[in-house]
Amino acid sequence: MRRSLRIAAVFISWFLFLSTLVCSAQDPCLTLRVPVWTNNQIQLTFLGEYNRNYVVESSDDFQNWLPIATNSDFCVTRVILVGTLKKANFYRAGLTAHTHTLAGLVVKEGVSFKGNNINIDAYDSADTAHFPNGLWNSTNAFAGCNVTTAEGLLDVGNAAIHGRLLLAPGANYALGVHGLVGDIPTNWPAQTGVQAADWVCSNYYFDLPDVFAPYTSGLAPNLGTGTNSYVLGSGSYYVNGNFLVNQNLQVNGVATLYVTGNFTAGSLTISPGATLRLYLGQSIGSSSATFGHIDNWGNAFNLQFFGLPTCTSITLAGENGYLGTIYAPEATLTVNVANNLPFNYQGACVANSAVVNGDFNYHFDHNLSR
Repeated sequence: MRRSLRIAAVFISWFLFLSTLVCSAQDPCLTLRVPVWTNNQIQLTFLGEYNRNYVVESSDDFQNWLPIATNSDFCVTRVILVGTLKKANFYRAGLTAHTHTLAGLVVKEGVSFKGNNINIDAYDSADTAHFPNGLWNSTNAFAGCNVTTAEGLLDVGNAAIHGRLLLAPGANYALGVHGLVGDIPTNWPAQTGVQAADWVCSNYYFDLPDVFAPYTSGLAPNLGTGTNSYVLGSGSYYVNGNFLVNQNLQVNGVATLYVTGNFTAGSLTISPGATLRLYLGQSIGSSSATFGHIDNWGNAFNLQFFGLPTCTSITLAGENGYLGTIYAPEATLTVNVANNLPFNYQGACVANSAVVNGDFNYHFDHNLSR
């Protein structure tokens, strides 16, 4: 997932010369706000990313740069004060090495949020002090789920997106009457429209490489008993063709499962400490995946779905939501809310397009980027 979401981090520069101030941003996804001179210090403010490390550098000739401050914060808006003894200086700030702008929900050809109770935000499963058991909660959720599209329309509708819109050149977005893009209510009480222009980036570039088949042969899934149609232990499993799980697929170990046809599971259970990496797709034609009820007793890392280029459709229809990751750059993701219950998705997702029907909560786990 990290590889697919990474873009090059380019420095922003602040130019300060005596009483003349000129601002220039080379990376439109790292947004500069107007510097302020206060108490013999320069106050630098920019819109950054949650829990990312930034460095501020100073130069007097644009050739030699000296680090003068670093900053790591859980806030989106960063404020840094730096002192200066010179009448003229140049400043720049950017992400430190090995950090990058993150997107929590990525699509290639647009997304459509259809419903009046759609909420998108972020959490950090590694921060168990604020997110016990590594799971999302509303008390400590933050604005850290950036929504990204490479082309087409990002139709926000009436959704509440607590994160930024990252649009590739030529992509557009539409906002419904009750839709919003911005910080969480405690930091932005207005909760209407777009908080500020820098919450929408219109020049975001990213690459989504194809998924390749992990192998061409493997173990056959073990037949189960009772309500378990199949049981997977630790190992590499292979199904040449369609794989239908009428009742439950039980995962008790660290398992990789490659299905070359369609995958349908009425129920999926991942035991504590277990992990399922599910690959789907074939050399020609198309494949689809349908998930019903899911019990994941770990976190988003413990359920990983990878769609090959021929995986064109993924449907989530279970009442228990989805706790995991999806990386399927050619698939349309459809979320069908069952029995008028809110559908909770915790993790991250990359798809060709997405359609959400009904009450939907999407929570991006920042720990997946580490």
